[in-house]
Amino acid sequence: MTPREPAERQLERVLHVLPLAAREGGESLAALAAELGVSKERLLRDLEEVTARAYYLEPPVDIDISIEQDRVTVW
Repeated sequence: MTPREPAERQLERVLHVLPLAAREGGESLAALAAELGVSKERLLRDLEEVTARAYYLEPPVDIDISIEQDRVTVW
C-alpha cells in the first residue's frame, strides 16, 4: 500500500486547476498535469474527488467539471 499524500498538496493542485479550467475553452489536461508535475491520472482523481465532495456540503456546491478530448472545463 502506498502512503497517502498530504491533503495540502491535493488542495494546492485543485485550487490551481479550477480557475484555469474555468476560462473560456477550458484547459488541456496534459498541460495542467505537466505544469503541476503530476500524472494525468492523479489529476483526474483530484477532480473526481472535488465533484464527489461538492454534494456533501451544506448547501451543496454547484460545480460542473467536464473532461472531453483531453480538455478540462469548469462551470
